[in-house]
This record gives sequence, structure tokens and C-alpha cells, in this order.
Amino acid sequence: VQALSLYLLPDKASSVSKEVLTQATQTILSSLGQSALRPLVVESLLAGSERVAPIVLAELARPALGLQQLAILVELLRDLGPKLSPEQRAFATTELSRELFRNRLPREQVLDALAAIGDRSITPLLTSLLFDKDVVVRRRTVQILRKAVVAQLSAPRAMA
Repeated sequence: VQALSLYLLPDKASSVSKEVLTQATQTILSSLGQSALRPLVVESLLAGSERVAPIVLAELARPALGLQQLAILVELLRDLGPKLSPEQRAFATTELSRELFRNRLPREQVLDALAAIGDRSITPLLTSLLFDKDVVVRRRTVQILRKAVVAQLSAPRAMA
């Protein structure tokens, strides 16, 4: 709770050192592994998305990331996706695209996060995944592309 307050209270995050925020990040991420605390922590993190997103993205890029933490970060990015700035979307898309081919997590989980982020730059990646050897990945890719096409067709168009 104290670690979360460093992020969520407006005057707290700016008044503490980077080391304290890093410690708070580690505490929060480790608490996500505890099933009893997870819903509360995730909800709190999503509520403070403008402060949390940069930290989640920095953690995602950390090389010595454990599988459990990685899975949690990918889920958080999936949930934060619509709230990310364009720069954050681009960074998250790059990192998740790399992670997709590392095969440390189920690829459909990473695809879901990429789709939720909604960066159009993944279209060539999705197109290439239509020929993936894994049928689950191909099916998920078709679902994602179908949703993207439907969303694009139903979006209001500017009058010329």
C-alpha cells in the first residue's frame, strides 16, 4: 500500500528519489504474484496509469526479467494499452514484438497485448503471422485482423 501511494498520490511521486521509486516498483510487481492481492494492485495500477505506464515499460525492457514478472507486465500492458501515449505505444509495440519471438510466454498472450495497444505498425507483423507454424497463433492473428478491419470500417470518416 505504501509503495502504491508513491505512484498514486499526486505530490508523492515527484518528492521521492528514483531509487525509492525503483524499490516501490519491485514491491508492487512482486505483490502481483500473490493471488489475494493481485486484483487490488492491478486496479490501483490501472487507476494511476499515467505514472505507472513509464515504469511498466521500463521494467519490460529490463534484461533480467523473470517469466512470472514478464507475464504480469504483458497483462498490464494489455490493460493499459488504450491509455498509453503514442510514444509509449511505439515503445511497447517494439518490446512486445521482440518478446513475441523469444517464445518465453504463450505467443497468443503477447499478441493480445499488441492488439490492445492498437499501434497500426504491427500490421506487417500480423500479416507474416498468418503463415506461422502454430495454428493457435494463426487463429489469434486472424481474430485480431478481423477486429481491426471491422473497427476501421465502422469508424467515422472525415468528409472530403
